[in-house]
Amino acid sequence: MEFQTRFGQTDILNSRMKLESYWLSSESQDDLSQAIGTAGEKITEVVFKRKLDGSVFILADFFSQVTTCLKSELCHLRTTCAVFRNHVVALRNTYFDIFKKWEKRWGENLGEGPYQYFSTRCPKD
Repeated sequence: MEFQTRFGQTDILNSRMKLESYWLSSESQDDLSQAIGTAGEKITEVVFKRKLDGSVFILADFFSQVTTCLKSELCHLRTTCAVFRNHVVALRNTYFDIFKKWEKRWGENLGEGPYQYFSTRCPKD
């Protein structure tokens, strides 16, 4: 439950709100229509242009911490999955191209680990 509380606290909440507010705005559609490439490449271009990559990083880091909690069996699997699974999947799928670019630079895909864990370990509804 500690992670659920943290999910609503300042830094993480601000990151979530920044991203969601932007994607729900008409500006995002304009930016995406002007960007070049595949859907993933367009999202990456727009995120970097709008300086939203820090928010993506904060959420990826948070979900990595949640995954570590699950792996070490400190977090209850069913509860954690119910709260975070959809968020983890959405983050990875939306920012897949960004995570691939970061992986080339840092050697680690910040979205894939949590995605794989939640996809394979969480009970299916």
